[in-house]
Amino acid sequence: MRYGAENDLTALCRAIGVEPLPETCEQREEAVRRTYVNIVDLIEWGRSGSEEKVQTFYDVAELRAYTKETGKIFRNTFNQEGGNVVLRHLLRKIFRGSL
Repeated sequence: MRYGAENDLTALCRAIGVEPLPETCEQREEAVRRTYVNIVDLIEWGRSGSEEKVQTFYDVAELRAYTKETGKIFRNTFNQEGGNVVLRHLLRKIFRGSL
């Protein structure tokens, strides 16, 4: 599944259930930054073709607890060839800091 170009977060907004879809790129980026989702779950969801929405969390603390409990840790490969740059908008500091 493709999540869209880095400068167009429309596909990613749809994938993580942002409704209604924001009109501008800036609004879409803000909406994505306010959404907490486990990236491993999002990738698995995209590959599965599931009709259900991917699980989102209320805040980074909930996401952190879930990630630590399940061990579903996305390794940041965005600086490597072939990394999906658009997913970087969903990165959160799980093991250091609170953002």
